[in-house]
Amino acid sequence: MKKFLLLSFNLLSLFLVSAQTIVSTTPENKNVVLEEFTGIHCGYCPDGHARAKEIQDAHPDDVVIINIHTGSYANPSSGEPDFRTSFGDEIASQSDLTGYPSGTVNRHVFSGYEMTIGGTAQSRGNWATTSNLILSESSYVNIAIEAEIDVQTRIMTVHVEAYYTGSSSQSTNKLNVVIMQNNTLGPQSGGGMGDEYVHMHRLVHMLTGQWGEDITTTNQGAFIDRTYTYTIPADYNGVTAMIQDMEVAAFVAEGNQEVISGATVEPSFINLSTNNNAGLEKIVVAKIICGNMVTPLVKIRNNGNNNLTSVDISYNVGGNTDSVHHWTGNLEPLKFAEFDLGEYEFTPVQTNSLNVEITSISGGVDEDESDNAITDSFDKSAEANNLVTLSLTTDQYANEISWKLFNSSGAEIGSGSGYSNNSTISETFHLDLDCYIFEIIDSYGDGGARYDLKDSDGLIIHSSTGSYGKGEDIPFKTITEVQTYSTTFNVTDGTNPIENAEINLTSFGTQTTDASGVAIFNDVYPKNDIDYTITTTGFDSYADRVSVIDENVTVDVVIILTGFADLKSESFSIYPNPTNGILYVKHDEFIENTILKVVTINGKEILKQKIDENITSLDLSKQPKGVYFIKIVSADSERVSKFIIE
Repeated sequence: MKKFLLLSFNLLSLFLVSAQTIVSTTPENKNVVLEEFTGIHCGYCPDGHARAKEIQDAHPDDVVIINIHTGSYANPSSGEPDFRTSFGDEIASQSDLTGYPSGTVNRHVFSGYEMTIGGTAQSRGNWATTSNLILSESSYVNIAIEAEIDVQTRIMTVHVEAYYTGSSSQSTNKLNVVIMQNNTLGPQSGGGMGDEYVHMHRLVHMLTGQWGEDITTTNQGAFIDRTYTYTIPADYNGVTAMIQDMEVAAFVAEGNQEVISGATVEPSFINLSTNNNAGLEKIVVAKIICGNMVTPLVKIRNNGNNNLTSVDISYNVGGNTDSVHHWTGNLEPLKFAEFDLGEYEFTPVQTNSLNVEITSISGGVDEDESDNAITDSFDKSAEANNLVTLSLTTDQYANEISWKLFNSSGAEIGSGSGYSNNSTISETFHLDLDCYIFEIIDSYGDGGARYDLKDSDGLIIHSSTGSYGKGEDIPFKTITEVQTYSTTFNVTDGTNPIENAEINLTSFGTQTTDASGVAIFNDVYPKNDIDYTITTTGFDSYADRVSVIDENVTVDVVIILTGFADLKSESFSIYPNPTNGILYVKHDEFIENTILKVVTINGKEILKQKIDENITSLDLSKQPKGVYFIKIVSADSERVSKFIIE
């Protein structure tokens, strides 16, 4: 049975048109009516909700959003709320949707944007484009709506007016009146908020039935004035019907599709049990706070019949000295306001209590003080040294994972993404003493990648098995500095220093050697096996590792002229190396017409002779100490080996 009573009928006379109160008679463009098909188990639906909100935020007076929970993704599991209605399946069916989330914009067929040719359903990526097309079109009918709820009886009265600034091509149009509920907390795949995802614009009832009521006079100048009453039940499918969260929309359509325009309104409220009554509905504070400042957010509601114009709120941490925030505004009955109280400085302990209380209101005495105070708590953040390592292990959906690191000024000082599946990544941060927030994001919203943050002393800042949904923010504070050391590189060719050699020390940047062949890296934190490379013109690249543990380190490096790399061969060896001057060159195989050369580090040839036997003795005792090369040259090969004269 329909739960409404039609109290009035079409008024067509020009006299009554002039007596109307809420609808405009001036031609206007169409408003958007976006019906979004969604479900609590649809992982990409939160992105659809966000896109719809962006469209509405850009055109706040011209966009109606109706979220219809339907399809398999809307089926609740045991213990979950049932947001479905008896209307959703038929609306979804006539749209020819093929997936979720999807939506219709004014139930219009947009060629090239539809999921199915000839259907009205679109993917979420097209909603903004097609909404803009609708907003640019003129409408032949204007719609206005107002609603009022009696708090004691739960009776809603809805008043709808429509005025035809032009004539419809259809002799009969349909007037639809829809009831929605906002701010319903519940589960949502991909929402990243557990069971506290805020569901908005949720369809709960259609006052005018599945496809609306007939409007039979649709020519220019026609004026429609209809009023409905409806008793809001205690719940819809077991989900509590909160009267303060109701929203009402009306739209005119040509048949079951082709919505011309629509409007939406939040009801006003009458007949509350008190006249002057402010309620503190909630306080919002981070569960973990870095530092000694907290800025609470509060939500107050006017629970009285008289408009609320001012409130004084006292707040403190740990029962210490109160701060007082004075709010001013103009809240109608059952309307709410959210605002920051301002910063409060405190001395952190591990668990801190935040106490907030309404102490005075406009209009005199608060008639019900039972809802004036709330206490919440928060913990201080982990405190670590300033050498912090992130270890991240991806799952089979690594492309969904990204992270960022922010300092107390909000500056991004580190980030990562684009990882391979089932891989482990390690990043070390040498940080200033400050407060930080580590942010991890899962684009799909189901978590998965395991990670931990810890400092060089092994203190675990945070560890996660991947159960963070869409992501999480982890605050922490660095309070002690890790001892750092210098790493000095001396680069030579074995005899002379090499200037302008570029040294890259992994995680510590790049330095260039001076005229003495020296480059110094300061502030190197303790670490084993730090990779480094040395490059410069005319010499082969050099790569190695250095460990820096509890002391300054000096690294002596000899780099080799290009073309003099040490090409070892099992058939050719030299000994002893280093040598005092007498050197033996041994060949496992004798090769005819083989030439032996001795070359300095600078490429100067100081000896050349033919090899006549398997072991060749060389007397180089008169040569200065340094690095030299043996070259063995045959008709089809050249082998080089380095040796040192001490």
